Amino acid sequence: METFLTILLDGLQFSSYLFIVSAGLTIIFGVMKILNVAHGSFYAWGAYTAAFFIGKFSDMGMPDALGFLIIIAAAISVGLVLGFIIEQGLLKYMYHRDEVLIVLATFGLFLVLEDIILIAFGTDPYFAYQPMALLDAVEIGGIIRDVYGLTLIGVAALVAVGCWWLLNKTKWGTLLKAVIYDREMGISMGINVPMVYTMTFIGGAILGGLGGAYI
Repeated sequence: METFLTILLDGLQFSSYLFIVSAGLTIIFGVMKILNVAHGSFYAWGAYTAAFFIGKFSDMGMPDALGFLIIIAAAISVGLVLGFIIEQGLLKYMYHRDEVLIVLATFGLFLVLEDIILIAFGTDPYFAYQPMALLDAVEIGGIIRDVYGLTLIGVAALVAVGCWWLLNKTKWGTLLKAVIYDREMGISMGINVPMVYTMTFIGGAILGGLGGAYI
């Protein structure tokens, strides 16, 4: 029973992490019809940014609980900055180009962003243990699990519910679905499609950054 429970919880935690990261990629592809090969860079930037600032604030004697705010701030910052720059500086000029060119462009961007990480953060590993240590551990069915890892399942559930609510219960969701089903018709009805694309890409980038920052 303990072995089964361990496998179950490990599977849920890992799949939750994958869901958070892939949800952003799926939203971008569904709305914008582009395969963003550089999406993994949002994950990497979110992870490095969160770990770097958690370590810095911890060295300054700040409360460990501040780490959770840093995780959220890192994800939002990565999404807003990188998402906006990439969409406005590169992708907006390639929406009508061949899909292969977009894949090659985003792959090249992925290589550039990874090298910038090495320049900005170096090659040494970063360990941001404070949020995990703060939540301690709990016994479930005879096995010890860290509470931080279990909260990842809850975060994934919140992301899933939030995406469903956004798409089905809000005006923004209606705009997204209109653009997904018929971009030209959406334009003819007065929908600001470039703005929808920009906000969608930023939202997907934030989810990618959140996956990296939280893990």
